Amino acid sequence: MIYWIVVANVATVEYIKKMPRIECLRFAAHVTKKYLEVNPHLNITLDISHWVAVAESYLEDQVEAVSLAISRTRHIHSRVGYPEGPQIPDPRLPEWEEAVSRHLSWWNNVVEQYNGNEALTITTEFGPFPYLTHNYSQWDINVYMKEFLMKNLHSSSILFPQ
Repeated sequence: MIYWIVVANVATVEYIKKMPRIECLRFAAHVTKKYLEVNPHLNITLDISHWVAVAESYLEDQVEAVSLAISRTRHIHSRVGYPEGPQIPDPRLPEWEEAVSRHLSWWNNVVEQYNGNEALTITTEFGPFPYLTHNYSQWDINVYMKEFLMKNLHSSSILFPQ
Protein backbone atom coordinates (compact mmCIF):
# COMPACT_ATOMS: atom_id res chain seq x y z
CA MET A 1 0.00 0.00 0.00
CA ILE A 2 1.32 3.44 -0.82
CA TYR A 3 0.22 6.14 1.54
CA TRP A 4 -0.03 9.79 0.72
CA ILE A 5 2.60 11.66 2.69
CA VAL A 6 2.23 15.39 3.22
CA VAL A 7 5.64 16.99 3.55
CA ALA A 8 6.34 20.39 5.05
CA ASN A 9 9.69 21.87 6.02
CA VAL A 10 9.67 23.26 9.55
CA ALA A 11 13.04 24.90 10.21
CA THR A 12 15.43 22.07 9.25
CA VAL A 13 13.10 19.23 10.16
CA GLU A 14 11.17 17.39 7.50
CA TYR A 15 7.72 16.60 8.84
CA ILE A 16 5.98 13.65 7.26
CA LYS A 17 2.37 12.80 8.04
CA LYS A 18 0.76 9.59 6.90
CA MET A 19 -2.79 9.77 5.60
CA PRO A 20 -3.62 6.07 5.31
CA ARG A 21 -6.79 5.90 3.28
CA ILE A 22 -6.06 7.98 0.21
CA GLU A 23 -7.04 5.29 -2.30
CA CYS A 24 -5.64 7.03 -5.37
CA LEU A 25 -2.06 6.52 -4.17
CA ARG A 26 -2.26 3.07 -2.70
CA PHE A 27 -4.23 1.56 -5.55
CA ALA A 28 -1.71 1.15 -8.33
CA ALA A 29 1.80 2.08 -9.43
CA HIS A 30 0.75 3.82 -12.64
CA VAL A 31 -1.74 6.02 -10.79
CA THR A 32 0.77 7.00 -8.10
CA LYS A 33 3.35 7.77 -10.79
CA LYS A 34 1.11 10.55 -12.15
CA TYR A 35 0.79 12.15 -8.69
CA LEU A 36 4.54 11.94 -8.08
CA GLU A 37 5.32 13.51 -11.45
CA VAL A 38 3.15 16.58 -10.81
CA ASN A 39 4.14 16.86 -7.12
CA PRO A 40 7.97 16.87 -7.01
CA HIS A 41 8.06 17.32 -3.21
CA LEU A 42 5.65 14.49 -2.47
CA ASN A 43 7.33 11.65 -0.54
CA ILE A 44 5.71 8.34 0.30
CA THR A 45 5.54 5.34 2.54
CA LEU A 46 6.11 2.34 0.30
CA ASP A 47 4.03 -0.77 0.82
CA ILE A 48 4.46 -2.18 -2.66
CA SER A 49 2.62 -5.38 -1.74
CA HIS A 50 -0.75 -3.86 -2.67
CA TRP A 51 0.51 -2.81 -6.09
CA VAL A 52 1.62 -6.41 -6.71
CA ALA A 53 -1.85 -7.65 -5.80
CA VAL A 54 -3.70 -5.05 -7.89
CA ALA A 55 -1.46 -5.58 -10.94
CA GLU A 56 -1.58 -9.35 -10.46
CA SER A 57 2.13 -9.36 -11.28
CA TYR A 58 5.52 -8.45 -9.88
CA LEU A 59 5.24 -5.14 -11.76
CA GLU A 60 7.63 -6.11 -14.57
CA ASP A 61 5.71 -3.82 -16.93
CA GLN A 62 5.78 -0.85 -14.54
CA VAL A 63 9.50 -0.38 -13.93
CA GLU A 64 9.37 3.40 -14.46
CA ALA A 65 6.57 3.90 -11.94
CA VAL A 66 8.26 1.67 -9.37
CA SER A 67 11.60 3.46 -9.82
CA LEU A 68 9.99 6.85 -9.29
CA ALA A 69 8.19 5.60 -6.17
CA ILE A 70 11.42 4.15 -4.81
CA SER A 71 13.16 7.49 -5.31
CA ARG A 72 10.45 9.20 -3.21
CA THR A 73 10.24 6.62 -0.43
CA ARG A 74 10.93 7.82 3.12
CA HIS A 75 9.40 4.87 4.98
CA ILE A 76 8.96 1.19 4.07
CA HIS A 77 6.17 -1.12 5.17
CA SER A 78 7.86 -4.48 4.72
CA ARG A 79 4.78 -6.54 4.01
CA VAL A 80 5.32 -9.09 1.21
CA GLY A 81 2.58 -9.39 -1.38
CA TYR A 82 2.04 -11.74 -4.28
CA PRO A 83 0.07 -11.49 -7.55
CA GLU A 84 -3.08 -12.86 -5.92
CA GLY A 85 -3.02 -10.94 -2.63
CA PRO A 86 -1.41 -8.18 -0.56
CA GLN A 87 0.24 -10.46 2.02
CA ILE A 88 1.81 -13.90 1.82
CA PRO A 89 0.86 -16.16 4.74
CA ASP A 90 4.41 -16.62 6.08
CA PRO A 91 7.72 -15.36 4.61
CA ARG A 92 9.57 -18.27 6.24
CA LEU A 93 7.93 -20.83 3.95
CA PRO A 94 9.98 -21.86 0.88
CA GLU A 95 7.03 -21.58 -1.48
CA TRP A 96 7.09 -17.79 -0.95
CA GLU A 97 10.79 -17.34 -1.74
CA GLU A 98 10.14 -15.58 -5.06
CA ALA A 99 7.77 -13.06 -3.48
CA VAL A 100 10.19 -12.34 -0.64
CA SER A 101 13.11 -11.99 -3.07
CA ARG A 102 11.22 -9.54 -5.30
CA HIS A 103 10.28 -7.33 -2.35
CA LEU A 104 13.78 -7.48 -0.89
CA SER A 105 15.15 -6.25 -4.21
CA TRP A 106 12.81 -3.23 -4.15
CA TRP A 107 13.65 -2.48 -0.52
CA ASN A 108 17.38 -2.69 -1.26
CA ASN A 109 16.85 -0.20 -4.09
CA VAL A 110 15.29 2.18 -1.56
CA VAL A 111 18.17 1.65 0.89
CA GLU A 112 20.80 2.25 -1.82
CA GLN A 113 19.51 5.79 -2.43
CA TYR A 114 20.14 6.76 1.18
CA ASN A 115 23.32 7.99 2.78
CA GLY A 116 24.27 8.22 6.45
CA ASN A 117 22.75 11.70 6.83
CA GLU A 118 19.21 10.72 5.95
CA ALA A 119 16.71 8.73 8.00
CA LEU A 120 14.91 5.77 6.51
CA THR A 121 12.41 3.96 8.69
CA ILE A 122 10.97 0.49 8.19
CA THR A 123 7.93 -1.17 9.72
CA THR A 124 7.64 -4.93 9.67
CA GLU A 125 3.98 -4.91 8.82
CA PHE A 126 2.57 -8.39 8.55
CA GLY A 127 -0.97 -7.70 9.64
CA PRO A 128 -3.63 -9.71 11.46
CA PHE A 129 -6.65 -11.46 9.94
CA PRO A 130 -7.80 -11.06 7.20
CA TYR A 131 -4.23 -10.45 6.00
CA LEU A 132 -2.89 -13.29 8.14
CA THR A 133 -4.86 -16.11 6.57
CA HIS A 134 -3.31 -19.09 8.36
CA ASN A 135 -2.85 -19.96 11.99
CA TYR A 136 0.60 -18.35 12.31
CA SER A 137 1.84 -16.01 15.00
CA GLN A 138 1.76 -12.43 13.75
CA TRP A 139 4.39 -11.52 16.36
CA ASP A 140 6.76 -14.30 15.26
CA ILE A 141 6.45 -13.34 11.59
CA ASN A 142 7.19 -9.67 12.29
CA VAL A 143 10.18 -10.54 14.48
CA TYR A 144 11.43 -12.87 11.74
CA MET A 145 11.08 -10.04 9.18
CA LYS A 146 13.09 -7.67 11.37
CA GLU A 147 15.89 -10.22 11.65
CA PHE A 148 15.65 -11.03 7.93
CA LEU A 149 15.97 -7.35 7.03
CA MET A 150 18.87 -6.85 9.42
CA LYS A 151 20.71 -9.64 7.62
CA ASN A 152 19.69 -8.88 4.03
CA LEU A 153 19.43 -5.12 3.52
CA HIS A 154 22.57 -3.81 1.83
CA SER A 155 23.61 -0.96 4.10
CA SER A 156 25.90 -0.54 7.04
CA SER A 157 24.20 2.74 7.99
CA ILE A 158 20.87 1.20 9.02
CA LEU A 159 20.19 1.24 12.73
CA PHE A 160 17.87 -1.44 14.03
CA PRO A 161 16.29 -1.46 17.49
CA GLN A 162 17.65 -4.21 19.69
